[in-house]
Amino acid sequence: MLNKEIPIEKFKKLKMLVLDSDGVTAKRGTRIIEKETKDYLEVSVKANKLSDSLASKINKLKKKLIICVTSGRGLIWLQSMYSKIIDDKTIIIAENGNIALIKGKLKQLFDYDAEYFTLRAKLKNEISKLPINGFEPKQIILTANCPYRMEEIPRLIKKIDKKKQIKALWVAGEAWDIQRKNVSKGAGIKKIVKLLGLKMENTIIIGDGPNDKEMVEMAGVGVSADINDLKADYYTVGKGLGGEILVDYLLKNYEFLSGHCWFAKCW
Repeated sequence: MLNKEIPIEKFKKLKMLVLDSDGVTAKRGTRIIEKETKDYLEVSVKANKLSDSLASKINKLKKKLIICVTSGRGLIWLQSMYSKIIDDKTIIIAENGNIALIKGKLKQLFDYDAEYFTLRAKLKNEISKLPINGFEPKQIILTANCPYRMEEIPRLIKKIDKKKQIKALWVAGEAWDIQRKNVSKGAGIKKIVKLLGLKMENTIIIGDGPNDKEMVEMAGVGVSADINDLKADYYTVGKGLGGEILVDYLLKNYEFLSGHCWFAKCW
């Protein structure tokens, strides 16, 4: 359940549900093992995926809403994590707003130049000298999985990034997301909303941490899955993943409201 009911006036405007990934629709926790020799590079990644139960509920909810999953993870990994809900009514936004899978097409939502990727390579080479667990495979941003919060990384970025275009976000208590300052989950969602011909008032968005603050605040209905880490007008109450609690709430209320003639006429 939520801490309070969403007014019917807001319900009627909702057309898209945006779900954060780790900590909201899948349990947190990533294990990365990276080995490199002069001849080969080996990377092993282990993370949790969407449960069958929640996948079934989300697929049912598609009768009412477009479903969008947004995450800092790479797209290939997200396609595996969320394979049971991917179809033409599901949008996957990867790498904190950079890349989207929408209606069978891949879209890079922000433009980059050779200078950025040269800087990215330099940062990766320098960070790899530190005792990190490894890098999560991604195309645009860098994610350095760490055994602890290594403050050497943002200090290193500050030293190398002369134009001050890069930011470092500590996420899920396990990694630094390193990316351009003007790109974020919220900025990516704005582009998708515009592409679909929707307005932000048509969205209900749930997140659970500081890096979700922007997208939750700009939503028609913003929901926090962890009120201690992310303040919002609405927040989930009860045990379990916040994403599943919200999906259960929406399904229950849509079922109730669709049974009332006065609601059906304005739907």
